[in-house]
Amino acid sequence: MQRWEYRDPMEVAERRERERQRRQAECGKCIYRASLEWRGNLLEICKKKRGYGRRCWFFEERP
Repeated sequence: MQRWEYRDPMEVAERRERERQRRQAECGKCIYRASLEWRGNLLEICKKKRGYGRRCWFFEERP
């Protein structure tokens, strides 16, 4: 766990939710976005092997 995750559980949950929303806003409509279930967790990944959550030059919106 990271250092900030030892704080108040409500603050940790809010920070994780803000991060999820930021990533969704950046890459959520990209045609290269994919969902992957791994060890019981649902992960969002980039099919171009870029870091999900940072818009790159491959970004194309879904029609």
